[in-house]
Amino acid sequence: MTKMMLPTRQLRTAFLLTFVIGGGPITNPTNAQEVPFEPVRIERERSLQLAGTPDQVFPLFEPKGQRLWTRFKSNTEFLFPGSGETLSGAMFRIVAGHGTTWEVVAQHDPQARMIRYVHLEPDVELLVEEIRCVANPHGGTIATIKWSVAGLTEDGNERVRKFMTEHFDEAMDRIQSAINAYLKKSTN
Repeated sequence: MTKMMLPTRQLRTAFLLTFVIGGGPITNPTNAQEVPFEPVRIERERSLQLAGTPDQVFPLFEPKGQRLWTRFKSNTEFLFPGSGETLSGAMFRIVAGHGTTWEVVAQHDPQARMIRYVHLEPDVELLVEEIRCVANPHGGTIATIKWSVAGLTEDGNERVRKFMTEHFDEAMDRIQSAINAYLKKSTN
């Protein structure tokens, strides 16, 4: 693991974004007072079996589509564009009991049925999420979800370790169940 020395906690986020997306080491580009911090970065990937066609399923992973099946339906505030239209660079935030998560659509390719998000929970973690949907030859859709998560503080590191090792599969099971329940209800 790479040791990193950053001038302030606020600057860690910018440097960690490079770390999470690029996977490379982070160095301190300034002569500011150094604060030792070693981020934890964990990647996990899981494929979900979903009951709809890729054309039905992929929009459910876009920001507005997620509101149809998640528990955060009313907690999403679309910042840009205000309409909530999905496009690369779209920004929104979700307010929940644990705090506010800021999100950006880093890449949106509806033809390839791929979307990539960057989620930031300040002073906790930075998550890059990539979702790809393809037709399952046996029917339905295979949605592959990849998370690359880095802690932004020591407490964030502990949360990343615990969630990604103990709760990631459970979270993926909940997503799969929720989407399949929504698809079943919407086709009846």
